[in-house]
Amino acid sequence: MLVADGLDRGSRTHFQKIYDGLLRQDITVYALQIPDRTGGALRRDRLKPAQAIQKLTHDTGGRVLSVNDSRDAAKAICDELRKNRYVLAYTPTSLPLFDARRLLVVPSEGVAVRHKLQQPGQ
Repeated sequence: MLVADGLDRGSRTHFQKIYDGLLRQDITVYALQIPDRTGGALRRDRLKPAQAIQKLTHDTGGRVLSVNDSRDAAKAICDELRKNRYVLAYTPTSLPLFDARRLLVVPSEGVAVRHKLQQPGQ
């Protein structure tokens, strides 16, 4: 779980390296987001803080929750991981492993689906 506003204040490891590592290691990120007081004004050439948090959570199959309701957020994450999580994996045999492809998943009514981006193994 990540607790942050998403603003990078001089990290030695760049966002893209962290992002790629999370995808490669199949790590799901849930975030308790602290409001960004700058409004992202300092970010002209990089993702704005809220966008960085959203990208990390969405692409790893997690989600963003409010830090203001941290107790409810922690319960929701625990419940989701313990009760409501299923994994559907697909590996085609007729295409090269590194070619991009799309897979359409159509859930039943009332079923929420989130996905992870998969990066080819290195």
